[in-house]
Amino acid sequence: VDASSSLEKLSINRQRRAMCMGASRCLFQLGNFDAAIRMGLKAIEVDRHFPGVHKIVAQAQKARRDLEAAKKTMRRAVFYKLPWDPENKRHARKYMKELMS
Repeated sequence: VDASSSLEKLSINRQRRAMCMGASRCLFQLGNFDAAIRMGLKAIEVDRHFPGVHKIVAQAQKARRDLEAAKKTMRRAVFYKLPWDPENKRHARKYMKELMS
């Protein structure tokens, strides 16, 4: 596999991840929580380390009154956050604690 092919694939994945997350945020704001969850899960599928994507999914799950799913999503977020990104991990932990209270 040549380097340019790998870089192109990476770029496409970044665009797809950003598109899915952006759509998930919009759908959440519009109150379409099921679709927001589906799009957020697609973004996670592309890159589970993407900052903020788990929170969008958890917020939509919470809005659907599925608190257990929201908690599970945020536990995964804390687990998957990159160790060299402590700020993002801190945000994930903070939201997870909010859900637990």
